[in-house]
Formats: sequence, C-alpha cells, structure tokens
Amino acid sequence: MLRLKAVTQFKRDLRRFKHEKKIQEKLEEILNFLLNGKKLPEKNKDHDLVGNYIYHRECHITPDVLLIYRYDGEIIYLERIGSHSELF
Repeated sequence: MLRLKAVTQFKRDLRRFKHEKKIQEKLEEILNFLLNGKKLPEKNKDHDLVGNYIYHRECHITPDVLLIYRYDGEIIYLERIGSHSELF
C-alpha cells in the first residue's frame, strides 16, 4: 500500500491554505486517488514535469493551485503546493 510523506517545504506551502476549506477538500480527494493507485480525473491535468522537477508530477487542485509530488516505490512525496507563479 502506498504511503504519503509531506516534505518540509510542502508543509510550509500548505499553511497558506489552512483557511481555504474548498482547496483542502479537493486536495484530500486527490490524495485519496493517489493512495489508492487510481488515475486522477482529466480535470486535474496530471502530468510529468521536466527540468528542475524531473521525476516529479504535477496536478491541478484548482485552475491556479497546483500540487507537485513524486513516487518513490511505496511512498508518495508531497513536494509543493501553490500557484503557477509561486512554484515556477
């Protein structure tokens, strides 16, 4: 079974969204898909990244809030969460 591990930067990023229940609910829904090994819905635009984020994946929580994560065996590392302008 897959497990989640939030890196320190992700935890810092997540604090900015602590009062935004809609984003928290959508993030939880996405994490359930990932933990169960299911493909994310098309609306989340899940895809591989290149460059500095090679071996990472990105998906949209909302049109301008992104989740960057990576798989490493049985662990899903949550790396970053934020807007396009904050992350890239």
